[in-house]
Amino acid sequence: MSEHATARTLAVTEVMSRKIIRIPHNRPITSVAKLMVQYEVGSVIVTNEEGEPHGIITRGDIIKRVVAEYKDPGLTQAREVCSSPIITCRTIDDLEEAIYKMTTNNIERLLVIDHKKKEPVGIITMNDIFYVAPSLLRTRFQDRSKLEIIETDETQVFQGYCDDCENYSTALKEFQGYLLCEDCRAGYADSIRGLYLDRQILEEIKSLEREEEE
Repeated sequence: MSEHATARTLAVTEVMSRKIIRIPHNRPITSVAKLMVQYEVGSVIVTNEEGEPHGIITRGDIIKRVVAEYKDPGLTQAREVCSSPIITCRTIDDLEEAIYKMTTNNIERLLVIDHKKKEPVGIITMNDIFYVAPSLLRTRFQDRSKLEIIETDETQVFQGYCDDCENYSTALKEFQGYLLCEDCRAGYADSIRGLYLDRQILEEIKSLEREEEE
């Protein structure tokens, strides 16, 4: 079966992740970051006063809206950083429909809603689809997808748009589940932009919080 046929027949439920992490809208970004590291996820769902999904926060959101703006992550609440409203798809949608919604809304992930119970059941990302049907992205959405896979002796190098800075690169590599350019990989590894992804620095945050409590 061709990849195009696969995309038309596979439902998003067959590709999505069922791991959904929720956090109240008034929780500080430090809590969001800790949950991302603890559960190894790239996004969390922000809920409103009624406990319903209100917005979504990704690693990129934290970097751009907190770190880059020199905000205090302990004082900045989730509702100040999240993207809202959440763009969703249904459990009966196929991959082509998911791709259409992502590219139309210029986003990289969708919250999947059970079409009968109307409840969130998972999250699907562009990378999830890319690993299942890369040629579909390459031929239909060349301006937004990871285009060519360049084989090397050590690892696969991708050509396309960086998941963080969104600049075009011919040297994308996978880093913690994301395809990043060389500059962004270096930034995550050895600068403040890696604050929320680095476990060692996270321990330093916990240590500082304990000192403040004392």
